[in-house]
Amino acid sequence: LGCLAVALLAGNTSAFAQPTPKEVEEKDKVPDPENVTVETKDGVRIKATYYASKLKKKAIPIIMLHGWEGNRGEWQALASYLQKQGYAVICPDLRGHGQSLTYKSASGDSEEFDLEKMKGADIEKMVLDVEAVKKFLMAKNNAGELNIEALCVVGAHVGGTIGMMWAALDWNAPRLPSFKQGQDVKAMVLLSPVESFRGVNTRGPMGHATVRGGLSTLICVGKEDAKAYSDAKRMHTAMLKFHGKPPADEKEAAKKQDLSFVEEKTELQGTGLLTRGLQTPAEIQKFLYLRLWLKLDDTGYEWTERKNPLQSE
Repeated sequence: LGCLAVALLAGNTSAFAQPTPKEVEEKDKVPDPENVTVETKDGVRIKATYYASKLKKKAIPIIMLHGWEGNRGEWQALASYLQKQGYAVICPDLRGHGQSLTYKSASGDSEEFDLEKMKGADIEKMVLDVEAVKKFLMAKNNAGELNIEALCVVGAHVGGTIGMMWAALDWNAPRLPSFKQGQDVKAMVLLSPVESFRGVNTRGPMGHATVRGGLSTLICVGKEDAKAYSDAKRMHTAMLKFHGKPPADEKEAAKKQDLSFVEEKTELQGTGLLTRGLQTPAEIQKFLYLRLWLKLDDTGYEWTERKNPLQSE
C-alpha cells in the first residue's frame, strides 16, 4: 500500500484497483482550481480553494479543514487527486490561518487575529467558517454542479474537532415542511483527532447521536506518537459502541463497515499522514468510494434542488 499511496498522490488513477465512475476519463481535463472568498455570519472573510468536478449532480463534495497553524495548501495533492476522481473539493483557510487573517472589530476597523490569544469560544467560531463554505457549496448544488446530499468533512487535528462540531450543527438544523436545511454530512475523515485543545474538546459532538454513531467515519493516526494515538484510539473505541462490529466476512465488512481505524507506523500526524509512502491517502479514497460513491442512488443521497422558498433570488 505504500507504493499505492505514492501512485495516488502522483495522479496515477490506474494504480487503484477499485472501479472509478464511468463518467470520469483520464484524458478529460479537470477545471483549474479556483481561489474564492466566502464571508461568515460574523464578518470574517475566509479564503479557500475550490476544485470543481465534471460530474455535476453526481459529484460528491468534500470540505477539508487543516489543523492548528496549518493552511489550505496542505491539502493540495489530495484535493487534486480526488478532483480527478470526480469529487468536488473545497479547502478553506480557517480564521487566523493562511490568508484568512483579519476580522472586523466592533468599531468597524480591520484587525488581525492573534493565534496566541485564540482559545475556547474563539476557536469554536471556526464552525462559522465551515458554515460559510457550506453555503458556497449549496449554491453550487443548486446550479447542478455537485450533490450536497452526499457531503463529506475531512479534518486534521483540531480541524477534525471543528468538523465534528459543525456536523452536529448541520444535523440539528430543523427540517422545514418545504425546505431541508441540513442533515447533509454523511461521512467524516479524521486525521489525528484530538480530544481537547485550548479549551475546545470533542465532548459536545461525541454526545450527538448522529456524529458518534450515524455517520460513516474513518480515523487515521500515526501510532508512534503516544498522545495522538491514545486520543484517536479512545475516540474510535467510543464510536465503536454505537456503530457495532463489522461482519466477519471480509467482503461483507467492506460493504457494511461504516467505522474504520487506520494506524500508520510513523510519528507524523494530521496532514502529515498524507506524506508519500503512507497508506492514508489510499485508505481515504477507498473509504469515500465505499461509503459515498456506492450510495449515490440510495434514499437520502439523491440530488435535489435546495432553494429556500422564503428567500428571494
